[in-house]
Amino acid sequence: MVILLTGLKDIPEGIQEAAIVDGAGPTKRFFAITLPLLSPTILFVVVADTVINFLLFVPVYVMTQGGPSEATTLLMFEVYRNAFVYTRFGYASAISTALLLVIAVAVSIQMRFMRVEFEY
Repeated sequence: MVILLTGLKDIPEGIQEAAIVDGAGPTKRFFAITLPLLSPTILFVVVADTVINFLLFVPVYVMTQGGPSEATTLLMFEVYRNAFVYTRFGYASAISTALLLVIAVAVSIQMRFMRVEFEY
């Protein structure tokens, strides 16, 4: 939310004022000015949130340590467990490499669908 608020404050006020002078209402200003100028910030937040969710480890480790019958096991927790509990470093690095590829594909898909072209 802080990043989005910073992106909103980054939009020059002169553009909004010019739209008001031209007679644009609040809805038109939001969809024609604010949202397009905020799209790089939205792209950053979406990509960063996706990567963070793939690499989630600490809540699982602290709260459940894999949970009852391994119900809350995530890939990063499996990497940790294979590397440091079972000492299967090769298997852990293979999981990490596969996770890196999945993250790269997910981020590239997001970048393709959220093409950001702006100039102000």
